[in-house]
Amino acid sequence: MSFFVSILCFCLMLVLNLEGPSFQPAYAEAQQQVHAESPQMASPEIKEEKLVSEGEDEGREEPLESRIVFVVGDRPVFVQEFNDRVNFVLLITGSDPSKTEKTPELYTMITKGMIDEILQLKATKDAGIEIGDAEIDEAINRLAKGNGMTRQEFEAVFTRSQVPMRILKMQIKAQMAWGKYIQQKYVRDMLPTQKEIDLEVQRLKVQKGKTEYRLAEISMYTHGRTKSELFPKMEQVVRLLQQGAPFPMVARQFSEGRSAMEGGYLGWLQEEDFSDEGEFAPEILAVVEQTPVRGMTPPIETSAGYRLFVLLEKRKNSGHIDLDTIEKGLQQNRFELASRKELARLQKATMIQHR
Repeated sequence: MSFFVSILCFCLMLVLNLEGPSFQPAYAEAQQQVHAESPQMASPEIKEEKLVSEGEDEGREEPLESRIVFVVGDRPVFVQEFNDRVNFVLLITGSDPSKTEKTPELYTMITKGMIDEILQLKATKDAGIEIGDAEIDEAINRLAKGNGMTRQEFEAVFTRSQVPMRILKMQIKAQMAWGKYIQQKYVRDMLPTQKEIDLEVQRLKVQKGKTEYRLAEISMYTHGRTKSELFPKMEQVVRLLQQGAPFPMVARQFSEGRSAMEGGYLGWLQEEDFSDEGEFAPEILAVVEQTPVRGMTPPIETSAGYRLFVLLEKRKNSGHIDLDTIEKGLQQNRFELASRKELARLQKATMIQHR
């Protein structure tokens, strides 16, 4: 796994490896495998010529630092801050910020991520949750060590690309604080019931010997649009993925499926899940079966729109029952559900203005 993608995986795993209930980092594993992180938003009105350095902007009537891209509640995001985030995302996806075309799809993805991060930071601050500099430094040191670098070498990667380290620090802070926030706010909802555990055990017994597929997806639905209008948007998503953007990040920003907040991660599906009556049509299974492990399907047309999948893993169900693994998996599902629910609540309660 590359240095750049490991940053994305690490930031997510910070949420899943906090003190308290133990959550299985299934989505973090999916990020690593997919790269061989909600409702679709309109692209912000940002002109390429606005995303310039402060030096290039001298002499213009309106200083760069005073231009606002969007406002989340009472928190404005200025062009320079947005520009720094664009370069950060390009860096961690393995692209050269100075040479890569900055597309509307990229802007949409970054805007959504920044809005979520601002909402998370405000909610955790209001709840009195603090992440100290020492915790953030320790996280960065672990990142550097995990990539076979010293801290100095690690920071040099950002310096050479003219990407401020504060961007990474802010993301780490937001993820760590958000994990603690969800665990505290929804602590009573984290533990699965005995009935849920028993049902999962029974499901595993029934599925013994059958083929299972571990999948992630990006879905787009018509919702009043025609398929001819929808398909170009799906093609844009495919281009982003082909350019090296991590699948979980793209799924979080563009997918309209229920798994969007988990970066498109669906978990293990059985052959029985693909039926005319279910969420996954039989024609999807036919395509998935022909897809190599860690490969991506082309966009698949369905009655409701288009879907594409990544096959993370394929196996025969052994029927082995591990109660600890089952409980952790159910805890992870509850954590993700609570996180999605809380973020949706914050989005609904906050005024977001695009300039």
